[in-house]
Amino acid sequence: GLVTEAQFRRAFPFDALVPEHDLQTIVDHYFEVRDGIDMVNYRALHDDVDQRQHWNPVKQHFATSTFVPNPSQSQWTSENYSVEQKLQAQVAERRIRLMEYFQDFDPLRKGHCTVGQLRTVCNIVRLKLSEEELEHILRTYSRVDGLICYDALVAVIDSAFTLPALEKTPRARVLPMVPDLTYPARRAHLKLTVEDDLMIDAVEAVLRDRIETRRIEPLQLFQDFDRGHVPGTKKAVQENHCTRQQFARVLSAQGFEVTTAEIEMLCKRYCDLGNLDRVNYREFSAAVDVRPELRIAR
Repeated sequence: GLVTEAQFRRAFPFDALVPEHDLQTIVDHYFEVRDGIDMVNYRALHDDVDQRQHWNPVKQHFATSTFVPNPSQSQWTSENYSVEQKLQAQVAERRIRLMEYFQDFDPLRKGHCTVGQLRTVCNIVRLKLSEEELEHILRTYSRVDGLICYDALVAVIDSAFTLPALEKTPRARVLPMVPDLTYPARRAHLKLTVEDDLMIDAVEAVLRDRIETRRIEPLQLFQDFDRGHVPGTKKAVQENHCTRQQFARVLSAQGFEVTTAEIEMLCKRYCDLGNLDRVNYREFSAAVDVRPELRIAR
């Protein structure tokens, strides 16, 4: 940490800012004699200049407001089905062969896989599972060593639309699939109280009278907003759903004079996708259109 005075002056970075008498004062302050040679202790200068003060911050208490979301009181019909029934509906609707996907990870056909492989299969076939539902599968079909018995899971899911060991019983008859089997994968209605049903029936009665008087076809009014497209093609397919804002816009444009509260009640009945944002306008049109030739079975 020692240099000569000439070396110190030559390497001093602030010679243009520090006057000569101040620089001489610094040299005199850190002057030392070492082995008969006049030296300047630049290390001591560095330690004095670079000395950091230890800051002990005082813990301050700030006013905070913890956000506690209001728990939703809405209950949906999807809550009535078990996880296996929901998986059966999704697999049956899209004709998925789950066993083949699991066997890709099980070359020895032992009938079990890891948790990560289970998640991978669910992502590949696009099975809609919440974390709670996935945890239920892990608890139900896990072995002691943590592996998942996928053969037992697939057997439970496939039992809804096929028979086990069907190749050994060629005369066995598999019952055809009915719409109720895939209903948990397609629809989730909001559970309504008796008072809600009565209020909605009263609103529908008023709308039904106005539609009959003015001879309006409500289905065609909503189809202008339903222009879904098939992915990868140029074909358009009707989804039979519109947004909540579009639903209110159509009713307002026809002069039905429906209040916001009445729109809210109608959405509770005809939002059947597990949310209150998409309205099934086809079911609504079938309920308020009194002409038998255009009435669609709900």
